[in-house]
Amino acid sequence: MSTHRGLRNTVLWIGLLAFSAPPSVAAEIIVKNDSMTDASSVTPCVCFIPGDIPAAWLTTPVAGKVVGVQVFWKSSLGNAPDHQETAIRIYDGNTFPTPGAVLQNDGGGNAEIAIPMLADGVLNEFRFLDLAQTVPMSVSVAAGQTIAVGLEVFNQSSGGDSLTPSLVYDNDGCQSSRNGVYLFDSTAWMDFCPLGGQTGDWVIRAIIETGSDIPAITPAGLAVLVLGLAAAGAIVSQRRRRAAVCGNSGSKRQSGVRSA
Repeated sequence: MSTHRGLRNTVLWIGLLAFSAPPSVAAEIIVKNDSMTDASSVTPCVCFIPGDIPAAWLTTPVAGKVVGVQVFWKSSLGNAPDHQETAIRIYDGNTFPTPGAVLQNDGGGNAEIAIPMLADGVLNEFRFLDLAQTVPMSVSVAAGQTIAVGLEVFNQSSGGDSLTPSLVYDNDGCQSSRNGVYLFDSTAWMDFCPLGGQTGDWVIRAIIETGSDIPAITPAGLAVLVLGLAAAGAIVSQRRRRAAVCGNSGSKRQSGVRSA
């Protein structure tokens, strides 16, 4: 009787634990085209005028939310002052080289980071849409969806000297249909790769928050767990009964020896 009561309590405890478990932890992945390993593996494109928008076309491998953007900003000599640019936007990337509309942030409003501050020689990361950092970025995306992440330039780097910082590209080839740029003076989006013999991909990345990385206990899995515990409990109960019989027999024999 005590064994059955203990098994029942164990099953009840496991059930309560399964249904009261803390929420699973979400994972983040970085989606990119570039192969940058450090600052020496990229080249600043001193090629922009105000109003230009270099953009990276990125395909999300899983469903989730875009919760951040990374941009590498660099000058040739380093230690340049921080620059405030116009905006970073997340567009529908179904067409190339012209992106679609700016996507919506969860809760409303455009997925646009206002006046981002970029530091020289740093992979700058942005997770809020506003300067006060009160509106987190959260853009829902589907698995296999293509987005375009573009940086609208405010500070001119074209014609600048080696002290002028700018967006960078890697040095191992420019992937087709992955790197676009809006040229303000031409009022048109264009494929970046054929322009000026550029050699790489923009270092513009997206941070995707995926679903849980800890699998939940399904009803079927919980049933298997309970049945396994019941079977284990039955085996333990049977062994205890056998041990009790053997123990009682041994005691009787020992008593008989003592009495003899």
